[in-house]
Formats: sequence, structure tokens, C-alpha cells
Amino acid sequence: WPVSPLNNHILLATQEGYSDSAKATGIDYNLDKAKSDLEAAGWKAGTDGIREKDGKKLEIGFSQLVGVPVSENEALQVQDQLKEIGIKVNIVNVPIAKFQDGSVLTEHEFDLIAFSWIGTPYPFTSIKQIYGTDQESNFAQLSMPEVDELIKQIDVETDPAKRIELAAQADKIIWENVHTLPLYQ
Repeated sequence: WPVSPLNNHILLATQEGYSDSAKATGIDYNLDKAKSDLEAAGWKAGTDGIREKDGKKLEIGFSQLVGVPVSENEALQVQDQLKEIGIKVNIVNVPIAKFQDGSVLTEHEFDLIAFSWIGTPYPFTSIKQIYGTDQESNFAQLSMPEVDELIKQIDVETDPAKRIELAAQADKIIWENVHTLPLYQ
């Protein structure tokens, strides 16, 4: 305590070089800004509070693991929080077997899903696996060529301070592309 969001894709809050990248890039929690950004993009609040554009409601599915209280709780929290800005979250029940065999992630059978990446004392080793183009664990399926180039540099950089600097640059790009949201350590 106090609880604070992790807000860094690469480093844990207890690791050297950690910074709150969400705040640094301006992509931090801001309810009013989220509402105004949606308005500016043409998503107007409907009579039920759910935003609409061109006759279509702003809806997204959150895949929760059935029978896993933490997952079910996360789904309800996301549903409540996104409703505050006018996004309807439909909770999609996923059998735990589909998560255990990896298919829900590898087959990309989700809009939103919560799961854990375990931190490591070697944070630079997994950047390519999770955020590199066409990598197996890049479940968001985003291609960020600038991050791919930074990964190559990070992999061969021997100066720890320079590696941290390169990782911070990569993290900024990852935030700007909304690849994933690291919630907590």
C-alpha cells in the first residue's frame, strides 16, 4: 500500500530505471480526457449512456475465465470503469481449459483479456517475445517497426544506462500504440 498502477511495460517499480511511462506519454488515467477524446472522434453518448457513431454502439467484449474469481472480478471492474466513459463491455465467459491450452490467446479469441506476465530480474530479455513483430507472445498482433529496431539495439547494448534509455524509448512507443496495459506488479 498504497496501490499504484505499474504503468511500465518493461521494468517493475522496484527495478533500476523504472519510470511511470503512462504518465510521461500523457496516456494516464483521465476520465474527462477519455470522454472528450471519444467525443472528438465522433462517439456521442446515447440515451442509455453508451456511445454511438454512425448508428453503431461502442461495445467490446472482455473475456473472463469462468470459475476464476480474480478474472471475474477484473471483468466486472473493467465493465464498470468503461461504462463511466460510455463504452459497453460485454463479459464473455471463457472455459479455463481454453486459457490453459493457450488457444484463447494464440488464436486471438478476445477483444480484451486480463492475464499475468511474471516480472524477472532480466527485464530486457522478454521485450522481443512480447512486443516484437510476428512474435508468438505478441497477442495484440501489433507491428511496431520502431520497437523492433530498438529491440535489436537493446540486445547488443552493454552499457546498463543506455539499455534503460533504449527500453524507455520502446516503452513510450508501446504505450502510444496501446499494445497492452500493465496494471500492477
